[in-house]
Amino acid sequence: MTEDTSRNKFRELGLLPYQADFAVKVLTQKAPSLMVLQGPVGSGMTHTICHAIGEGIKSRVFRRVLYLTPSASWTHATRFQDFIPESQVEHVDRKVLREFEAVAPVDGDIWPQQGVFVACLDFAKRPEVSSLFTDAVWDIVVIDEAHRVVNPSIRREFVKALLNKDVSHAVFAYHVSVDKMDEVLSQLDTSRAISKTVWKRHELMNWEEELLPQKTVTWETIRYHMNEGEAAFLQVFEETARATDLFMHGNSLVQQSLMKRATSCLYSVEQALMDLARKVHRRRGCLSDIEDEIGQDALLDDSPEQSIKHEDSEYCRLKDRLDKTLMRFEDLETDSKSEAAIRVLMELPELNVCVVSQYETTVSYLYSVFSEEESMNPIMLTGRMSSSETESQLSQYRSHGGLLLATDAGLRDFAFLDVDVVLHYDLPWSPERVDFRVGRFDRMGRQGILRMICLVEENAVTTKLWDKRLSIAKDLDSGDAS
Repeated sequence: MTEDTSRNKFRELGLLPYQADFAVKVLTQKAPSLMVLQGPVGSGMTHTICHAIGEGIKSRVFRRVLYLTPSASWTHATRFQDFIPESQVEHVDRKVLREFEAVAPVDGDIWPQQGVFVACLDFAKRPEVSSLFTDAVWDIVVIDEAHRVVNPSIRREFVKALLNKDVSHAVFAYHVSVDKMDEVLSQLDTSRAISKTVWKRHELMNWEEELLPQKTVTWETIRYHMNEGEAAFLQVFEETARATDLFMHGNSLVQQSLMKRATSCLYSVEQALMDLARKVHRRRGCLSDIEDEIGQDALLDDSPEQSIKHEDSEYCRLKDRLDKTLMRFEDLETDSKSEAAIRVLMELPELNVCVVSQYETTVSYLYSVFSEEESMNPIMLTGRMSSSETESQLSQYRSHGGLLLATDAGLRDFAFLDVDVVLHYDLPWSPERVDFRVGRFDRMGRQGILRMICLVEENAVTTKLWDKRLSIAKDLDSGDAS
């Protein structure tokens, strides 16, 4: 099949010119090569690669394909099922690897001879399974969000091992700047010929050679005031998180994680407190086991036994603090943030709205709150839902529209073209993650206005931080990823 024939084929399949050109490149690139694709969120990079791989499998240009992504799920595998038989697509996890090993020939690798194998990068790099991936012969390896392969170093070493083995082609797809990706490539230290393709948002055209229309994205901030009871509880909660940090030997990630969840939704921290109490109790159990091994004989003052007794008293104080914090939580009577969100939603009748949070506990809480409102019929979407649950919720939303409550993980891998307003119940600290979130709704080739509303608690510190983050988000949206 000639390049022109392939390009026309991809046009018939619905790809735009810039997408068809890259798909043809994937099918015709000379081996060994490393194709790098950089483009803005919403430009259809993954969609393009899936079409190219699907056509490659059907035409036998490729027989065995490895598709790696930082967060592989069943949704990645289903993307290929539009182009090739379901039996030739596999979402690889530990269970699937065991099944492959059980039927593999003694003198060969464990992988079937043909198919697309989708796996999470962080699963594939694990020492106990990484050799199963690096020792196999692949016709092409695709790494989505490839800028993440550098850190931690074990990811980088795994990808380097893949590129240095029997891989005919490799494709890196990413949304970060060109400079950032050049840094990644330099650290991989590959001898492969590198071919770069850069898509710029304001240069992409349709088949009539017209610039693609784009949505107008507007950003606004809605501020609410936390009442005295909520503010007092948040202060107590922060002190408890700090005390827990000290007990866990300064693991600041504990405090940071707790405070992020608390500022997202104060009413979602009850489960966090109970989980924390269990973790602290388990740590105390480990100390008790050590104490039993040491014995009860009198030892020196600086002995392990003395240290354990000190931590035992610290445990008792922390347990008491956790219990009191839970009691303070039970005294809360209002939720200023969700009330502010309801007021915003009431002003958006007849519009399709998506309320987004980073946390499943926040979304679950909001679902229970909004369900009590007669005028609201929320639909919930989270990353923990099964494929059947997700498909059911998506079908319901696409049929009726209305109010969608979703986590970032729930939104991942889907495009929501008919959403009019996105209410950010909380906003990720990482500008890159903000960009990915917006990209679920702001897709290339779509017209209209997309409103982005950020819900912010009004005080001197958070207002300054949110305004800074909002400024970064606007800059990301107005410019190219390059």
